[in-house]
Amino acid sequence: MVQQIWASRVVEYIQSHNCFVMDLREVPAFRRGHLPKAVQVDAEDVEENRFSFPKDVPIVVYCDEGSVSLRVARLLSMRGYYVYNLAGGYEAFLRYQEKSETR
Repeated sequence: MVQQIWASRVVEYIQSHNCFVMDLREVPAFRRGHLPKAVQVDAEDVEENRFSFPKDVPIVVYCDEGSVSLRVARLLSMRGYYVYNLAGGYEAFLRYQEKSETR
């Protein structure tokens, strides 16, 4: 089952839990910024089962807007992983950060 995690909680979750953070965006986007502990992974590599990920820790997965990561998260869940999808993707995270900074 895929759980959604919200932009307001994702950094706190990553910092307080042992988890694997998967960024499915292209390399240039990843280099411009990413979540703590994130590793850039191509969605196609996950879909083609070219990677093995630890099953003993949750996976936090995200993309630009959340649709690609939701698809990959569902696939990983069917393969036996416990997965959190960042609702709204990295764009939602950036909007949340911007909103928090203006308070």
